[in-house]
Amino acid sequence: MRAGLWVLRRGLLGDAMKEHGPTVGQGGGLTVEMVVLTPLLVLVIMMMVAFGRLERAAGEVTDATRAAAEAGVVWTTPAQATDAAQQTAAEALDGDGVTCSPFATSLDTSHWGPGGSVTATVTCTVSFSAVVFPGIPGSLMLTRHVSAPIETYRSFG
Repeated sequence: MRAGLWVLRRGLLGDAMKEHGPTVGQGGGLTVEMVVLTPLLVLVIMMMVAFGRLERAAGEVTDATRAAAEAGVVWTTPAQATDAAQQTAAEALDGDGVTCSPFATSLDTSHWGPGGSVTATVTCTVSFSAVVFPGIPGSLMLTRHVSAPIETYRSFG
């Protein structure tokens, strides 16, 4: 019981540190480590955020391409399908907050017909300053291709 009270009053190393002090050559070592490691840790966190934002933008372009392909298969003529695909991709990217400059959408209708397919291609150049962090120069061109099947028993007339 007495030993337990001594530990609570004095602490485990309290008396040893008062008697001997810190070991020579160890003073301030933690400060130096923190000064060196903190900027590196902040840089790693910033890179993780930047790559996450770039991946999000790439995912949004993929989603817009998928929406364009799906919009293209519901129309009865290739011209209508192409117009719908372009409009749908633009609306999808605007709704998701991705700014593309330049932006291009195309719809391959070479396999148009019952049982065929359409392939949508969306090309979007995103600025790093808009996606990653403001003020960062450069841009990244994202191109995605998505195919959608046309129903086998569909009539076009």
